[in-house]
Amino acid sequence: MALGTFPIPISNGLIDPKHRKKIGSAIWLFLLLVDWTTDEQDGVGRVRGGKPVKVKELMEPLDLRERQVRDHLQRLNGRKYIRLKRTPYGYSIDVLKSKKWIYRDRQKIAALSNSDRQEPAGLFDQTGNNPPDRPAENRRCNILDTTVDTTNKIARRKKREHADHDPRVKILITAFSDKYLARVGTRPVITGKEAASLKRLLTPDHDVPAVVSAMDRYFLDDFYIKTGFDAAVFAKAFNRLNSAEAKKQHNYEDGAFPEL
Repeated sequence: MALGTFPIPISNGLIDPKHRKKIGSAIWLFLLLVDWTTDEQDGVGRVRGGKPVKVKELMEPLDLRERQVRDHLQRLNGRKYIRLKRTPYGYSIDVLKSKKWIYRDRQKIAALSNSDRQEPAGLFDQTGNNPPDRPAENRRCNILDTTVDTTNKIARRKKREHADHDPRVKILITAFSDKYLARVGTRPVITGKEAASLKRLLTPDHDVPAVVSAMDRYFLDDFYIKTGFDAAVFAKAFNRLNSAEAKKQHNYEDGAFPEL
């Protein structure tokens, strides 16, 4: 059940026809992301404080199909309205040039008399000197979310430690992390489940060098460059990447003529 509706501070610059042409029907997703922005730093708003958001979570409030949401995300990302970072659990989303909290504080100050006015929020403050009174249901949900996140992190760490018992798995995790950093610019979060999937690749036919070699092909593949990288996807694509490497054109002239 909805807890109520709240106004969203939006710049009237969006009315400009150039923005209408760039954003198009993705405007509703953009407004949702602004609504979900919880803090700003240097004019960049972080959706849910940087917590990964799944596509399914964006589908439900807008009643859109998965393909529509993905297209809208890429449209907003390509036109520099948002910045997407793919994670193993969804997308970390930043709203660029966000002014949500600045506008909200200015509106509050304008509504007060001179004697009651307080300083507006700085770029690193969430809501200035007058934080809104959130419903008790919201506060309880935040506590539950924190507890669940902590429990999940502990469980993932235990799974990863179990998978990391094989020293070869640590080599694979380090190799994947280094290659990910070189391509994306940040270190990936590799879960215990993903570490276990890397461990399963190690067979008598595929040792560490063979798996690392497949990683090189994975990070150069045009398809995965567009869709994003993660260890679980690589593990699933491992056999296909090896098959593609094996299917090289045979050089029929090589060795056909013996040296005289």
